[in-house]
Amino acid sequence: MKSIFFVFFLYFSVGLIISQEIQDDSIKEVIIVDSIHPVNNSVFTFLNLEGKKSLSIKISDQFTILSAKQPRHVFAQIPGVFEYDMDGTGNQINFSVRGLDPHRSWEFNVRKDQIITNTDLFAYPASHYSVPLEAIERIEYISGTAALQYGSQFGGLINYVSKRPDPEKFFSYENYFTFGNYKFLATFHRFSGSRGKFAYNTWLYLKSYDGYREYNHSTGNAQNITLFFYPWKDFMMRLEWTHSGYLIQLPGPLNDSMFRVNPRMATRQRNYYSPSIHIPSLNIFWKINQNIQLFFWTAYLTGSRNSVMFDKPANIPDTVSQNTLQYAPREVHIDKYGSYSSELKIKYSYSLFQKNHQFFAGVQSLINRTRRFQQGLGTAGTDYDLTVVNSTWGREVQYYTDHVAFFLENKLNVFKEFFWQFGLRYEKGTSIFKGKINYYDSEKLKNTIPHDFPLLGSQLSYKPLKWLLMYVGYSQAYRPVLMKDIVPASSQEMVDKNLKDVRGHVAEAGVKIVLPYFKGEITYFDILYKNRMGSIVQEDSMNNVYIFKTNVGDSRNKGIELFGQIDYHFTQKFKALAFTSISYLDARYISGILRKGNQNVNIAGNRVESAPEWTVRSGFLFSYKKLSLQLIYTYVDETFADPFNTVEPNVSGTVGLVPLYRLWDVSLSAELSKNVTFLMQINNLLDEKYFTKRPQFYPGPGIWPSEGRTLRFTLHVKT
Repeated sequence: MKSIFFVFFLYFSVGLIISQEIQDDSIKEVIIVDSIHPVNNSVFTFLNLEGKKSLSIKISDQFTILSAKQPRHVFAQIPGVFEYDMDGTGNQINFSVRGLDPHRSWEFNVRKDQIITNTDLFAYPASHYSVPLEAIERIEYISGTAALQYGSQFGGLINYVSKRPDPEKFFSYENYFTFGNYKFLATFHRFSGSRGKFAYNTWLYLKSYDGYREYNHSTGNAQNITLFFYPWKDFMMRLEWTHSGYLIQLPGPLNDSMFRVNPRMATRQRNYYSPSIHIPSLNIFWKINQNIQLFFWTAYLTGSRNSVMFDKPANIPDTVSQNTLQYAPREVHIDKYGSYSSELKIKYSYSLFQKNHQFFAGVQSLINRTRRFQQGLGTAGTDYDLTVVNSTWGREVQYYTDHVAFFLENKLNVFKEFFWQFGLRYEKGTSIFKGKINYYDSEKLKNTIPHDFPLLGSQLSYKPLKWLLMYVGYSQAYRPVLMKDIVPASSQEMVDKNLKDVRGHVAEAGVKIVLPYFKGEITYFDILYKNRMGSIVQEDSMNNVYIFKTNVGDSRNKGIELFGQIDYHFTQKFKALAFTSISYLDARYISGILRKGNQNVNIAGNRVESAPEWTVRSGFLFSYKKLSLQLIYTYVDETFADPFNTVEPNVSGTVGLVPLYRLWDVSLSAELSKNVTFLMQINNLLDEKYFTKRPQFYPGPGIWPSEGRTLRFTLHVKT
């Protein structure tokens, strides 16, 4: 690591020395491709971000294969991004920041054009809806201190902002065609335009992939239709329907010995998984006058998540029985979702003591309905078949939530370039869990979880110089009790009837520098995560041992994030850019006990799982005329797979150390004409054999190897 820091320090120092020798009149000429910018206030952002860490990633400036959807490329300049890379299909983005859980990005409030796309924020907040990045203009990232306006998630907001229709054309067309090894094939078609008071934007996306591993075939599709209506100036109505879905054949988990022999092998060929999500929505933006703006949206998310699997540890083979001459029956699982969400926000600008200030207020309503059918006896076949042989389910449960939230925030201009923003969010609602499980008493299964508490937040920012910004922020946050926390895994488990939502805070302080040839930011953060869920061992009055699912302890994630970037224009034809994003993370349990076998073990002081101490990403971009070459280096430190910090792996590969890994990715881009661009990309250039996580549940307990070396090409045409 010392050598890594030396290299970064060297090129930053040289770049800064050079930049001091360039005159100010050359600033306009040296600005080259720069894909990351502060988030500006806009129709779809609709809040002031003073005192909040925020970034806007412009997708059109990305030198990456968009269909691959790899967080280490798309979010490379956000320090500390943890990529849960398990299948390489690009169907889903699984990532986290600051030591939070990366599963389906469910620690974020994920939105598309401000519409919530998390499947069910209370039952299962995973992001099953998967928008193609080819349809996106930029991605807005706002850290967890934005919880007051956007919601409770500790990770913050990820907002995918769609490309808008050209206001000057009635018809325009855009196409991406991508292909590569392992039969990777993807195509994206976008049609858009404007005429008078109307505009439209529609796109279609298709993809297929045989997979880096055996029995890893995948197909995906997505569609979108958006209609815009501008009846008068400063008023917009937006009606949209969007859908995404995919089917993936899961090659099964490996244990450590299997991974060492051949990371491309499969332990399963009969496991399938398929989500399909539809989201119709209505958006209204109205600038009532110079001082008042109104934003309203309402949406309905509906769809399903289906799987048919032989879901056993890696060391249990899925083979034909010698007695029946058939495979064992698989398990069928089906989730059905129906989530209504609406939000009304008002922004009011006013003057006081000869200063301009802003006031924000809003109300959000959520009605979430999730029905889960599990442990259905499936067929002994090998194809994707959701048939349940005896038409009964081992588990048939429902999770219903009615919820409302109010927020108020006030941004005060205390004095020149010094702002204080403070506010309150009040959450109130109830989640009701009920249903039947064939091994559990239905009356004991019922549970009601109230959500009723305020969240406070405050941010300060000061810009003493044009190139210097200092900020500090604090916001309380919470994460509701999820369905997986309530469902007992066996008849030996009991669930606490007084489960508490995870509560805590996100705090951060930072300094941002923006100079002609250098930009940098350093941030200190502190996340307190209280009332974590888990299981302990207890005894009843008859001295019978049972497993009790309850709140088991607290954790604290602290660290420093560093970003630096130098760009320089050697000549009018030759340009260069270099950046590095570094994260140091100390994520530990500060209290808690957990069940280990038939004992309760104190985990205080242990590291949080999937939370690397060091994460480093560096990029180098060289452009000559219409050719560009980009190199990205990734270093991710070792992590633990369980809260007991087990080092030696078990026979199934579900626990044990996850080794550190280093990757090099290279991209070459050529602008063939004004409307045609060609991109070639080699990921994992040195063919590193690695994995990022040992999941305990989906897609199966054990090791899921990440992709080795891959080669892909994209042709982008735009009229």
